[in-house]
Amino acid sequence: MRTHTYADTCMQRHSSFGSVKEALKRAWAKDTGETYANAQRGFVEAVDEGVCVDSRSLVIRSQKMGPACSDIISQALGWYEVEKLDIADNLLRDKGCEALSSVLSSSRTVTHINIASNDISPKGMAYILYALEEHARCETLVLGCDQYEANCNRLNSTVSKELTSVLKCNTTLRSLDLSRVICAKDLDIVDCISHGIRNHPSLQHLKLAYAGISGESASELFTKLCGSSALESIDLQGNEVNYRACGDLAAFLDDSQCRLTKLVLSDNPKIESGAVLLIEACCRSAVTHLVLSNTGIDDEVMSEASRYLEESERLQTLNVSHNNITEKGCVHIASALQSRSLTHLILSHNKLGDGAAQLAPALEANDVLQTLELDTCRVRDQSFIAIGVALINNGALHTLKASNNNISDNAGKGFAALLVKNRTLQKVVVKGNQLEHATVMLIRDILVKNKELKSNEEPQRLQKEVARLHYQKSKLHEANEELRECQQQRQKVAEILEAHEHEFRMSRDDAVKKIKELHNKIEKDRRELENVEASDRLKGEEVACYRARVDGEISELQQQLEEHQAKSAALQGEVEAAKQKLQDLEEGLASEANRLKQETAKKTEEAQDWQDKIVLYKQRLTELQVFSRTSTNPITEQGNSDRDPGGHKEATEAVAEQVPFVAIYKACMRQRTPGAHGGEWSRVHDAGNHQANPPGGMLLERCAACFRDKRPVFGVPVCSGCGPAGYRGALLVLVCV
Repeated sequence: MRTHTYADTCMQRHSSFGSVKEALKRAWAKDTGETYANAQRGFVEAVDEGVCVDSRSLVIRSQKMGPACSDIISQALGWYEVEKLDIADNLLRDKGCEALSSVLSSSRTVTHINIASNDISPKGMAYILYALEEHARCETLVLGCDQYEANCNRLNSTVSKELTSVLKCNTTLRSLDLSRVICAKDLDIVDCISHGIRNHPSLQHLKLAYAGISGESASELFTKLCGSSALESIDLQGNEVNYRACGDLAAFLDDSQCRLTKLVLSDNPKIESGAVLLIEACCRSAVTHLVLSNTGIDDEVMSEASRYLEESERLQTLNVSHNNITEKGCVHIASALQSRSLTHLILSHNKLGDGAAQLAPALEANDVLQTLELDTCRVRDQSFIAIGVALINNGALHTLKASNNNISDNAGKGFAALLVKNRTLQKVVVKGNQLEHATVMLIRDILVKNKELKSNEEPQRLQKEVARLHYQKSKLHEANEELRECQQQRQKVAEILEAHEHEFRMSRDDAVKKIKELHNKIEKDRRELENVEASDRLKGEEVACYRARVDGEISELQQQLEEHQAKSAALQGEVEAAKQKLQDLEEGLASEANRLKQETAKKTEEAQDWQDKIVLYKQRLTELQVFSRTSTNPITEQGNSDRDPGGHKEATEAVAEQVPFVAIYKACMRQRTPGAHGGEWSRVHDAGNHQANPPGGMLLERCAACFRDKRPVFGVPVCSGCGPAGYRGALLVLVCV
């Protein structure tokens, strides 16, 4: 809490100043070069009307203040908790900004700063912006001006970086005004602020009127604003917004996060048909205030936009003044009046003419529209009377402006006569017409009556409110009685509650004892549990070790299993190879067996042939044996006479029996028959295993044809070792077969 005033402080720190205003007078005299007397007179006239100096605000506009005044203002900011600083349209220049910057950087209370139109160069702007980087509570920053003035502030590319930094650092900023700020040729104001305002959490109002923004820059601005959820109003009056930028702006309005409620695009004549896109997007979005003054709108644009205006549910104010709307466009404006949300319609400075009469039927049925402006629209008597007729049944319109039209005095009197039946219209502006003063006064008297009726509505409302309050008073008395009864019941309940609390305290002591016992038991159980957990941990460690060992053994067994599987796979391959080899051998043995079977069959056939031949030979031998028994063997006789004369007969018979071929030979020798083949017998020396000319050896005869044809012969060897006793040497009888 302050215990002194700023005037007291000025008296202490500046003995020559008696108060803030006195200090400002002296500083103003110093800045302007006037004498103190002249400064006092001029300053009293100007300051007393335009200066507001108190503990919360400091507003000094259009007083030609310079650096000296800025020093006083800096001191005031340092000693007072000033929240609003408005020193627009002065001459602070760079030196005054330097004095203010040191105080603004340390101030914690200033939330509104307006230094517009102070002829500040980029250097002075750098002082202010650098101070605002550290000032975290600024909510409104005005660097531009509303109207064209010679002392506009200036920016360049170097200062723009400071402005971008302020926008990023100051998260409490809600309003930014850069209207008519003079920018250097190398600076695009959109590039300067777009990065700072895109995701700004609190910026709600952005004013860039007459900032020299081109169509491409405006399109870039709207594209970068997509996703911004805090911005509520945009003022781009007096720039070069074109059709393409209108499309990007419509996309921004259609964004689900867009909360824009006010859009000002006046004095952008390149918009033209792009206004249709804007009106359509505004009717779908949350926009309530749309200004399209001097944007090239014509009858065709209004015909396309009227269908969107009819369905609008939020748009309340539409300003299409200073455009090219004619009598044909009035039909579409009348259809737009069917909107249930439009409360202010501004059609001034269009060429409506007699087409304004077409607004009357829609105006008569409308119960929402409150303000209708038709200034400088070439409205004539017929249209003005038609509007007066419509106002008889209209109970919503309270302001009608029709200045600078072609309305005669007779039409004015007729309008006044019709206006008598209206009870809601309170303001009619008909300046610049042909109405006489009496007619104007008549209309004013009627409006005064309507205002009185309006003012009487307030007492009636208050009377109703008083009656309601009396009713509420009676209800309040009843409620007080009920409250008293409730208090008595509450007292009884309190007594009962106290008794219960006593019982509760008694039982609570018992419960405390039991709780202690339970706590002791719990502590004991906890210790046992800790012991069990310790043992479990030890067992867990043992189990972990055993598990690790088992896992190692399992891994080794898995490796062995893999090796056995590899060996098994190899053996399986060998078995398969052996099986294949065995199969090949079986196939070879089968073929060999088949061959042997064939050879055996062949041999069997040959044996059978030999068997047949043997049987035949045996038959022949039998015949020869029979024949030999009846003949004498000359060989035997000769041998016996030389060796064993006494027993030659028995030996001959034995030899005949053992070697039947001897008999055959004897028979052959006896008969001297030729061989079976009819060949001559030849004498062949015995070339056996015995001596070449053994004693008593015989020259055997053989068939010459057998030797020639190499046919098989049948011979029986008789040797001295295996023959009859008393015989030496060998006998070989070869018989032709």
